Amino acid sequence: MKPNFWGGQYLVAFSWFKSLKIGDVVVLDGPSLSKKIVKRIAKIKNNQYFVVGDNLNKSLDSRSFGWVKKEDILGKVINSF
Repeated sequence: MKPNFWGGQYLVAFSWFKSLKIGDVVVLDGPSLSKKIVKRIAKIKNNQYFVVGDNLNKSLDSRSFGWVKKEDILGKVINSF
């Protein structure tokens, strides 16, 4: 899939979301904790989320760091510019 977000873009994300669904774009801490990463929810199981990047060939996502808990999600992206 072609990336939907590019370096230098601004994202608007809310941390007070009630629910998440497949296809939602979320912000979370990267594995190094020094970066925030943007991923899309691909699967939901028992209040955990499998997130993937839009560029599947180069993305660091749940395929390498595993399922993400809801409390680890910093925000839900609602807009970009």
